[in-house]
Amino acid sequence: MTTANPFNVYNPGPAFGIGSPWGWRTRNNIREKHPGQDFPALQGTAIPAAADGVVIWNKTLGGYGNCVVIKHTSLNGPVFYTLYAHLDQPPTLALGSPIKAGATVGLVGNTGQSNGFHLHFEVIPDQLNPLVKGHTTLDPLTFPQLKGSASHYFWSNHATPSAY
Repeated sequence: MTTANPFNVYNPGPAFGIGSPWGWRTRNNIREKHPGQDFPALQGTAIPAAADGVVIWNKTLGGYGNCVVIKHTSLNGPVFYTLYAHLDQPPTLALGSPIKAGATVGLVGNTGQSNGFHLHFEVIPDQLNPLVKGHTTLDPLTFPQLKGSASHYFWSNHATPSAY
């Protein structure tokens, strides 16, 4: 059965649920801004790149644990970055290497400040230092530049994952 993408954009696949969303949340009785979208999945589940790009970060990054950041550019659109955090193992993608939409970025893990196996996914608009603490992020589930990406293709050809 095929189902249209209810979120318009990135979803890593049917093995992933929908976890803590981008935006304000309360965790441990503290109100905080969650800069990304969490997608819970089993440990070791392959994580696909959201769009074509170039790897600009491939190691531990504070509370993100093992992390990959990809820079995306297009001829007629803005520069943006996608961040994939809490990976099970240190990333094997080389800095500066190109990556295609849908290619495996890493495997779901529980590294850094994490409370269970999941992908923490962020969309970061172009800025001077996209990885500085407190960087600006956009809601990954409504970011229009990911339309037409591998995840958009995925949604048109697979069943919707269950909410988590």
